[in-house]
Amino acid sequence: MTDPTSSAQTGADVWVELHGSTAPMHAFVAGDDSFAAKLSRLEQRPRDERFVATWVSRPAMRHLLQLCERLGGLGVVRWRLRFMLEGEERLVPRLSMAAPRALQAAKAAQRAGMHVELEGAPLCVLGPFRSLLVHGAKRSFTARCEGCEVRNECQGIAAGYAARFGGEDLRTQHLLAQRTGSISSQP
Repeated sequence: MTDPTSSAQTGADVWVELHGSTAPMHAFVAGDDSFAAKLSRLEQRPRDERFVATWVSRPAMRHLLQLCERLGGLGVVRWRLRFMLEGEERLVPRLSMAAPRALQAAKAAQRAGMHVELEGAPLCVLGPFRSLLVHGAKRSFTARCEGCEVRNECQGIAAGYAARFGGEDLRTQHLLAQRTGSISSQP
């Protein structure tokens, strides 16, 4: 399989961006009518180079399972779910709403044989899917992140998201330990 992150494969044309399971949903999120053209482009690729990137957005998050099913039918081998934590207010979802849906879609995609990657989410909302995270640059942390055992490994959240929603959606590890006793709360 071609690695889209290798130096020869870093161009924007490696990933086909599909942001909904239907043309209207894709158009609403992407702001264009490119759905049919992108599907055609995807189908023309060799099977081992069918990579799709999708924004986990507020309007489309409820349709990720349908998109997963469609991608499986198209022979997609790699799917990157990008958490949309900045941008137009109408598109940015709450992590507490988007993460469970994205993780459910990730699990379904894995069962369908796709390689799944998650981008842009803080570690604390990924649970057992942490290993799927594609690490990016460090971003903002909230007061709720203080004392979290995985903070040094975490990329945090977008500053705009933190300003809008605060840290209310974050399930930091030290708070989980206090509730469940399952994670050590020692520094």
